Amino acid sequence: MSTPTVLIIEDDPSLRALERRLADRAGFAVLEAADGPDAVALAAARTPDIVVSDYHMPGMDGPEVVQAIRAIPAMRDRPILMVTADQSTDSVARLRRAGVDEVIVKPFDPREFREQLQAAARSRGLTPAPAARNRPAPRRRSHDAEALVARIEQLNQLVVVLATAMERPGRADTEQTRNHLLRVAALAALLARHAGAPPALVEALGCYAGLHDVGKIGLREHILRKPDLYTPAERDEMRTHTLIGAELLRSAALPGVAVNVAMFHHERWDGFGYPQGLRGARIPLEARIVAVVDVYDAMRSTRSYRPEIPKDEVAARLRDLAGTQLDPELVKTFLAHADDVEEVYAAHPDPSGEPDLEVWR
Repeated sequence: MSTPTVLIIEDDPSLRALERRLADRAGFAVLEAADGPDAVALAAARTPDIVVSDYHMPGMDGPEVVQAIRAIPAMRDRPILMVTADQSTDSVARLRRAGVDEVIVKPFDPREFREQLQAAARSRGLTPAPAARNRPAPRRRSHDAEALVARIEQLNQLVVVLATAMERPGRADTEQTRNHLLRVAALAALLARHAGAPPALVEALGCYAGLHDVGKIGLREHILRKPDLYTPAERDEMRTHTLIGAELLRSAALPGVAVNVAMFHHERWDGFGYPQGLRGARIPLEARIVAVVDVYDAMRSTRSYRPEIPKDEVAARLRDLAGTQLDPELVKTFLAHADDVEEVYAAHPDPSGEPDLEVWR
């Protein structure tokens, strides 16, 4: 039984790499194109079983690419999926006219992306075989040795993730960003400890809370550096950093705490956050903790476009967010330990200038 083939058309290399990993795990052989003309040529030469195309691309946009692929006789009945954040009536109607079968809405959940690919394959009578991820069972070790080996493996994986993030100059390699990551990790562990969280969670947050925004390495520079307000489509693209980060950490086999922090730290206590609109205690505790300290550090950090906010005003603003954006009990606990918080800022002070991460968006 042959492996079904999917053609992924995406001009952004980071998003293309993410979709390639997801398709590979779902049991597909992957073809890739960065623009419309290459995609049409590849579709004519290789006749993929399924096509997944981005909507907004330079030159030929998604619907134009689909129309050109549908003009290839062998591709007339192949499933074509379009990835887009634009769900307006006019856009959806244009996609249907072009020959799109299904829409994958940004920001998409990685698991749902894989499931939609597999469903498209089954519609053609194909059965993808997801790659087995089980490893041979290791020989038995003592409990202490097992714990040590597991810890070393986790740290090695963390190094890989951070090295990946540091590959993009001007993003995650600035002193401002390093200090932000260190403070978020230290403050998250501090808050978890004072909130009575299990020691294992306290330790995990100290290791992984700083990876909350790692998914931003998958966003375009234009999105991260835009000085004014986002368009609705740009805002939706920014929000995909939670999904990208979670998938990156999951693919590195980091613990669930790390994945949850990346995925859910922009959820809100009142249910109006993203990516899933979780409410209250349905948001994982580790993500609620990181949300508090991330917002606090955003207000405490130096900005080139506004004067420094006094600490008392930062505390008042954080208190105002309790019960709407943030877990009210965690805010109360955090503000009750101001002396411990100041020790973190003394250890990791901001240099002059603007920090590198747009944590508010």
